[in-house]
Amino acid sequence: MTIKFNPKKNTRVFAIVVTVMLATITILCISYPTGRTSTTTATTTSTTTLPGPRISTGKLAVAVKDEQHSLPGGTTVLGMQIKIGNITVHYLGNETGNRSEWVVVSSAVKQLNLLDYTDTLAVIGQSEMEAGKYTQIRMYIESANITIRNTYFKIYTGKTYEMIIPSSELKTAHPFYVNESKTTVLTVDFDIENSVTHADIGYLLKPAVKITGQTMDYGKLPANSEVIE
Repeated sequence: MTIKFNPKKNTRVFAIVVTVMLATITILCISYPTGRTSTTTATTTSTTTLPGPRISTGKLAVAVKDEQHSLPGGTTVLGMQIKIGNITVHYLGNETGNRSEWVVVSSAVKQLNLLDYTDTLAVIGQSEMEAGKYTQIRMYIESANITIRNTYFKIYTGKTYEMIIPSSELKTAHPFYVNESKTTVLTVDFDIENSVTHADIGYLLKPAVKITGQTMDYGKLPANSEVIE
Protein backbone atom coordinates (compact mmCIF):
# COMPACT_ATOMS: atom_id res chain seq x y z
CA MET A 1 0.00 0.00 0.00
CA THR A 2 1.40 3.35 -0.99
CA ILE A 3 0.64 6.55 1.05
CA LYS A 4 0.49 9.63 -1.08
CA PHE A 5 1.69 12.89 0.43
CA ASN A 6 -0.62 15.86 -0.20
CA PRO A 7 1.26 19.01 0.75
CA LYS A 8 -1.76 21.33 0.60
CA LYS A 9 -3.93 19.12 2.82
CA ASN A 10 -1.24 18.56 5.45
CA THR A 11 -0.46 22.27 5.64
CA ARG A 12 -4.12 23.02 6.34
CA VAL A 13 -4.25 20.49 9.18
CA PHE A 14 -1.05 21.83 10.69
CA ALA A 15 -2.45 25.38 10.69
CA ILE A 16 -5.61 24.24 12.48
CA VAL A 17 -3.60 22.41 15.18
CA VAL A 18 -1.38 25.43 15.77
CA THR A 19 -4.40 27.71 16.07
CA VAL A 20 -6.06 25.43 18.68
CA MET A 21 -2.84 25.26 20.73
CA LEU A 22 -2.41 29.04 20.76
CA ALA A 23 -6.02 29.54 21.85
CA THR A 24 -5.56 27.00 24.67
CA ILE A 25 -2.36 28.69 25.87
CA THR A 26 -4.07 32.12 25.86
CA ILE A 27 -6.98 30.83 28.00
CA LEU A 28 -4.59 29.23 30.50
CA CYS A 29 -2.59 32.46 30.85
CA ILE A 30 -5.71 34.47 31.55
CA SER A 31 -7.06 31.99 34.10
CA TYR A 32 -3.77 31.33 35.88
CA PRO A 33 -1.41 34.34 35.80
CA THR A 34 2.13 33.27 36.50
CA GLY A 35 4.58 34.83 38.92
CA ARG A 36 2.60 37.96 39.64
CA THR A 37 0.70 38.85 42.80
CA SER A 38 -1.91 41.55 42.94
CA THR A 39 -1.69 43.50 46.19
CA THR A 40 -4.45 45.73 47.54
CA THR A 41 -3.27 48.44 49.93
CA ALA A 42 -5.79 49.65 52.53
CA THR A 43 -5.96 53.40 52.93
CA THR A 44 -6.34 54.69 56.52
CA THR A 45 -8.00 58.05 56.99
CA SER A 46 -7.00 59.84 60.21
CA THR A 47 -9.40 62.32 61.81
CA THR A 48 -8.08 65.20 63.92
CA THR A 49 -10.43 66.63 66.55
CA LEU A 50 -9.80 70.28 67.20
CA PRO A 51 -9.93 71.31 70.88
CA GLY A 52 -12.95 73.32 72.01
CA PRO A 53 -12.71 76.75 73.57
CA ARG A 54 -10.75 76.80 76.83
CA ILE A 55 -12.91 77.29 79.92
CA SER A 56 -11.35 79.59 82.49
CA THR A 57 -12.05 78.71 86.11
CA GLY A 58 -11.50 79.98 89.62
CA LYS A 59 -12.41 78.80 93.10
CA LEU A 60 -15.38 79.80 95.24
CA ALA A 61 -15.50 79.40 99.03
CA VAL A 62 -18.63 80.08 101.10
CA ALA A 63 -18.28 80.85 104.81
CA VAL A 64 -20.61 81.84 107.66
CA LYS A 65 -20.13 83.75 110.90
CA ASP A 66 -22.01 85.60 113.64
CA GLU A 67 -21.61 87.33 116.96
CA GLN A 68 -23.28 86.86 120.29
CA HIS A 69 -26.46 88.91 120.59
CA SER A 70 -29.18 89.73 123.05
CA LEU A 71 -32.78 89.27 122.06
CA PRO A 72 -35.65 91.50 123.18
CA GLY A 73 -36.86 90.90 126.74
CA GLY A 74 -33.42 90.45 128.26
CA THR A 75 -32.72 87.14 126.46
CA THR A 76 -29.09 86.36 125.74
CA VAL A 77 -28.27 83.90 122.99
CA LEU A 78 -25.63 81.48 124.20
CA GLY A 79 -25.51 79.29 121.13
CA MET A 80 -27.22 78.46 117.86
CA GLN A 81 -26.65 75.03 116.36
CA ILE A 82 -27.47 75.02 112.68
CA LYS A 83 -27.38 72.40 109.92
CA ILE A 84 -26.74 73.75 106.44
CA GLY A 85 -27.21 71.55 103.39
CA ASN A 86 -27.25 72.33 99.68
CA ILE A 87 -25.49 75.55 98.61
CA THR A 88 -26.00 76.83 95.06
CA VAL A 89 -25.12 80.01 93.18
CA HIS A 90 -26.65 81.51 90.06
CA TYR A 91 -24.24 81.81 87.13
CA LEU A 92 -25.00 84.57 84.65
CA GLY A 93 -22.11 84.21 82.20
CA ASN A 94 -18.86 85.82 81.05
CA GLU A 95 -17.46 87.82 78.15
CA THR A 96 -18.07 84.91 75.74
CA GLY A 97 -21.83 84.93 76.28
CA ASN A 98 -24.68 85.01 78.74
CA ARG A 99 -26.12 81.96 80.45
CA SER A 100 -28.55 81.44 83.28
CA GLU A 101 -28.05 78.38 85.42
CA TRP A 102 -27.74 77.27 89.03
CA VAL A 103 -24.47 75.66 90.02
CA VAL A 104 -23.90 73.50 93.12
CA VAL A 105 -21.11 74.66 95.42
CA SER A 106 -21.67 71.99 98.08
CA SER A 107 -24.30 69.34 98.79
CA ALA A 108 -22.82 67.96 102.00
CA VAL A 109 -24.59 68.78 105.29
CA LYS A 110 -22.47 70.89 107.63
CA GLN A 111 -23.32 71.39 111.32
CA LEU A 112 -21.89 74.12 113.50
CA ASN A 113 -22.60 76.50 116.35
CA LEU A 114 -22.74 79.94 114.76
CA LEU A 115 -21.62 81.65 117.95
CA ASP A 116 -18.38 79.69 117.88
CA TYR A 117 -17.49 81.77 114.84
CA THR A 118 -17.51 85.35 115.97
CA ASP A 119 -13.94 86.24 115.06
CA THR A 120 -13.36 83.39 112.62
CA LEU A 121 -15.06 82.22 109.45
CA ALA A 122 -16.59 78.77 109.13
CA VAL A 123 -15.97 77.65 105.54
CA ILE A 124 -18.89 75.35 104.69
CA GLY A 125 -18.39 74.89 100.95
CA GLN A 126 -15.67 75.12 98.29
CA SER A 127 -15.76 74.31 94.60
CA GLU A 128 -14.02 74.95 91.29
CA MET A 129 -16.28 77.27 89.30
CA GLU A 130 -16.38 78.71 85.81
CA ALA A 131 -15.06 82.25 85.83
CA GLY A 132 -17.64 84.96 85.30
CA LYS A 133 -20.49 86.82 86.93
CA TYR A 134 -22.80 85.33 89.55
CA THR A 135 -25.90 87.04 90.88
CA GLN A 136 -27.43 85.02 93.74
CA ILE A 137 -26.65 82.51 96.46
CA ARG A 138 -29.04 79.98 97.97
CA MET A 139 -28.47 77.99 101.11
CA TYR A 140 -30.70 75.21 102.49
CA ILE A 141 -31.09 75.27 106.29
CA GLU A 142 -32.11 71.81 107.44
CA SER A 143 -32.56 72.47 111.16
CA ALA A 144 -31.55 74.80 113.99
CA ASN A 145 -31.53 74.86 117.79
CA ILE A 146 -31.09 77.90 120.00
CA THR A 147 -29.73 78.05 123.54
CA ILE A 148 -30.72 81.07 125.58
CA ARG A 149 -30.34 82.59 129.02
CA ASN A 150 -32.92 84.92 130.56
CA THR A 151 -32.48 86.12 134.10
CA TYR A 152 -35.97 87.65 134.10
CA PHE A 153 -37.46 84.20 133.59
CA LYS A 154 -34.81 82.71 135.90
CA ILE A 155 -33.10 80.79 133.10
CA TYR A 156 -29.54 81.17 134.34
CA THR A 157 -27.61 78.21 132.88
CA GLY A 158 -29.17 78.16 129.43
CA LYS A 159 -32.05 76.31 127.87
CA THR A 160 -32.14 74.86 124.35
CA TYR A 161 -35.15 75.05 122.02
CA GLU A 162 -35.69 73.52 118.60
CA MET A 163 -36.36 76.34 116.19
CA ILE A 164 -39.18 76.65 113.69
CA ILE A 165 -37.97 77.53 110.18
CA PRO A 166 -40.83 78.91 108.03
CA SER A 167 -38.68 78.78 104.87
CA SER A 168 -35.74 76.39 104.77
CA GLU A 169 -34.19 78.00 101.70
CA LEU A 170 -32.21 81.16 102.32
CA LYS A 171 -32.21 83.20 99.11
CA THR A 172 -30.01 86.25 98.72
CA ALA A 173 -29.36 88.43 95.69
CA HIS A 174 -25.70 89.38 95.78
CA PRO A 175 -23.77 89.92 92.52
CA PHE A 176 -20.14 88.79 92.59
CA TYR A 177 -17.42 87.58 90.24
CA VAL A 178 -15.29 84.46 90.21
CA ASN A 179 -11.99 85.46 88.64
CA GLU A 180 -9.74 83.14 86.67
CA SER A 181 -7.07 81.42 88.79
CA LYS A 182 -8.25 83.24 91.92
CA THR A 183 -10.26 82.29 95.02
CA THR A 184 -13.42 84.25 95.78
CA VAL A 185 -14.54 84.05 99.42
CA LEU A 186 -18.16 84.88 100.23
CA THR A 187 -18.99 85.38 103.89
CA VAL A 188 -22.62 85.08 104.99
CA ASP A 189 -22.90 87.02 108.25
CA PHE A 190 -25.98 86.00 110.23
CA ASP A 191 -27.63 88.71 112.28
CA ILE A 192 -29.20 86.61 115.03
CA GLU A 193 -30.79 89.59 116.69
CA ASN A 194 -32.89 90.24 113.57
CA SER A 195 -33.16 86.59 112.54
CA VAL A 196 -34.77 85.15 115.67
CA THR A 197 -38.23 85.98 116.95
CA HIS A 198 -40.19 84.47 119.81
CA ALA A 199 -43.84 83.59 119.34
CA ASP A 200 -46.43 81.52 121.17
CA ILE A 201 -45.41 78.48 119.11
CA GLY A 202 -41.71 78.89 119.95
CA TYR A 203 -38.58 80.46 118.49
CA LEU A 204 -38.67 81.18 114.77
CA LEU A 205 -35.67 81.49 112.50
CA LYS A 206 -36.04 83.92 109.59
CA PRO A 207 -32.43 84.53 108.59
CA ALA A 208 -31.30 88.11 108.15
CA VAL A 209 -27.84 88.11 106.62
CA LYS A 210 -25.20 90.39 105.20
CA ILE A 211 -22.83 89.10 102.53
CA THR A 212 -19.30 90.32 101.94
CA GLY A 213 -16.73 89.08 99.47
CA GLN A 214 -12.99 89.12 98.96
CA THR A 215 -10.61 87.87 96.28
CA MET A 216 -7.47 85.95 97.20
CA ASP A 217 -4.71 83.99 95.50
CA TYR A 218 -5.86 80.66 94.13
CA GLY A 219 -6.28 78.02 96.86
CA LYS A 220 -5.84 80.52 99.69
CA LEU A 221 -8.35 81.20 102.48
CA PRO A 222 -8.43 84.00 105.08
CA ALA A 223 -6.11 83.43 108.04
CA ASN A 224 -9.09 83.64 110.42
CA SER A 225 -11.00 80.81 108.75
CA GLU A 226 -11.71 77.16 109.56
CA VAL A 227 -12.92 74.56 107.08
CA ILE A 228 -15.92 72.62 108.39
CA GLU A 229 -15.71 68.96 107.35
